[in-house]
Amino acid sequence: MAILPWGAVFEEYLGPLGISLEEFRTQVTDGWLFNYVRALDATGIDATIILVSTSVRTPLRSIHEPTGCGFVALPAPMGLRSIHTARKFKRTILNGGTPRPDEASGTRPRRPIGVPDAVYRLLLPIRALQSAIAEAGCQGILCQEYEDVRFDASVEIGRKLEIPTFGIFQGGEPRTAQPDRTRTRAIQGCAGLIIGSDEEAARVRATYAVEDERVARLPNPVHTCGELRTPRADVRRKLGLHQEARVVAWHGRIMRWKKGLDILIDAWRRLGASPDRCQLLLVGWGSDGEWLREEILAELESGSIRWVDRFVQDRNELCGYLSAADLYVFPSRHEGFPVAPLEAMSLGLPMIGGEAQGVDEILEVPERDGGVRVSGEDPADLAEALRTLLGDRERSRALGAAARRRVEQHFSVEAVGSQLGSWLRERGFPSSGSAG
Repeated sequence: MAILPWGAVFEEYLGPLGISLEEFRTQVTDGWLFNYVRALDATGIDATIILVSTSVRTPLRSIHEPTGCGFVALPAPMGLRSIHTARKFKRTILNGGTPRPDEASGTRPRRPIGVPDAVYRLLLPIRALQSAIAEAGCQGILCQEYEDVRFDASVEIGRKLEIPTFGIFQGGEPRTAQPDRTRTRAIQGCAGLIIGSDEEAARVRATYAVEDERVARLPNPVHTCGELRTPRADVRRKLGLHQEARVVAWHGRIMRWKKGLDILIDAWRRLGASPDRCQLLLVGWGSDGEWLREEILAELESGSIRWVDRFVQDRNELCGYLSAADLYVFPSRHEGFPVAPLEAMSLGLPMIGGEAQGVDEILEVPERDGGVRVSGEDPADLAEALRTLLGDRERSRALGAAARRRVEQHFSVEAVGSQLGSWLRERGFPSSGSAG
């Protein structure tokens, strides 16, 4: 299976986090992409990651060292290089590293000025992608984000190579404008779509008149962290956390609006607990990192908040940090189907979740499934839920045990991989032989 991850070029997604193409190929092990590689492998399907990069001038054919899957990086055409350079310049020079006015106010940020889909379709290296997929012996294509020109191209490539193309939704902002004919034809002509949340599945069916049997309602698989739990005392000592404090964890990209970090910081301040009683552990980096640093300066100095201010590439290291916590908080406003809370829940951490897509599916029956639901835009509600669970150790432990069972039974690589493999083969992926 050829997997085409998000982004017109690789650097558009992971470049801002300071991750080079070579680091990605040799070190990064976490996230939905590699969980899908593992889930496909669990059902007997090999994967090859194929992407476009500004970092190579000739095609790079290798392997992703941590997983052993195929890896191909194609050089970005001049047009895509120019767009990426212009966006990078605007982000780092013109904005001076400060939020745009709408971001500073805490309202939903506007999309960056983009390039029309029709132009992107002309700039994509479609022939090179087709050749790479054929040369790798791939018998199917899995493209991240089906409302994207890469998906339109993938469906056309699949038609020419006579192999099925599948689309997957991983959290890109859904389009609100009426889709053009090319997008509609691509979605209606693909072999199938994999969607994690009921809300998104209903939207796609209504927007594109997609038949129910071509939509697989499957969650993102999670490479569970339970076996990687690190002794809590050791992690807390390393991070400078109080041994007896109750610790709340969050990890991910530092994006103020999308991840609801403004809500979380507001709720944390409402608790008013001393650092020796409660501490908040943040792990991650992203476009709003400097905003966060300024926003929580007082809490960092007091010790109320500890922040590992970088993108953690290694799953073992990440699971080690989460081992320091007593519960996990997930205040996101927008997600596709989130992996972060599932990683934490697999370690036995109860989850407090807001109203982002995917939370309903994770916590179908909150008390049974290991968590608590709160209003998405109400920091007071979040603060009260934190106060309640932090103060009730017995309930917290019971929810944590339920959370771990929930992930292992419904979201693990093995559980999702079995369903994924069956559905892919029903929709046209070869049922015998080794797939590239």
